[in-house]
Amino acid sequence: MTVTVTSVRAINGGSDIVLSVCLSDGEHSEKRELVLLSRQYAALRPEKGEISEESFDELSEAAEICAAVKRGMNILGYGACSEKNMRLKLRSKGFGAEVAASAAEYLVELGYINEEKDAEREAERCVGKYWGRRRIAAALYEKGYSEAAVRGAIESLGEVDFEGRCVSLIEKKFRGLPEDANEKKKLFASLLRYGYSPSEIKNAFYIIESGE
Repeated sequence: MTVTVTSVRAINGGSDIVLSVCLSDGEHSEKRELVLLSRQYAALRPEKGEISEESFDELSEAAEICAAVKRGMNILGYGACSEKNMRLKLRSKGFGAEVAASAAEYLVELGYINEEKDAEREAERCVGKYWGRRRIAAALYEKGYSEAAVRGAIESLGEVDFEGRCVSLIEKKFRGLPEDANEKKKLFASLLRYGYSPSEIKNAFYIIESGE
């Protein structure tokens, strides 16, 4: 089979490059268009003229990665996403494991995925739900953020008064501290599920009971 690049043109302000390719077996011919990211084009440097089948396969794979990157950008338009979850979402859209992984890496390199900042923003939203540190960390891990990103996000909450948040949660959601011992134990267990530590809960109980 003969593979010929017939034209090379830039689109989207130069961010993408379109290669027009003609495939021929001598009797039949087929035209295809491969869209690459400009950085992919710069790395591969395909030129007009005949190329090998191996080069065509390489360009075709690059085009598939480009398509996955574009799909990933669309996904990120609906909200932040960790690199791990981006791979999973791209797989669910029909992309292969290697293509999904490469596309997710590109999105990190291009700055579309910033796990550290995204994890911090997600942690701040969780604070707004009156969650404690443990539940926030668990939620971040569930969303696929790395251990370093989760650790950094939790550290960024250093100024948050979790005991005070626990007090507010008791007063707003549970309508105050019950007097019955069994009900108080149930509340304690509920607050643990919200992610507060035993010491934070005990201190919150003390603050409410003492009226401080």
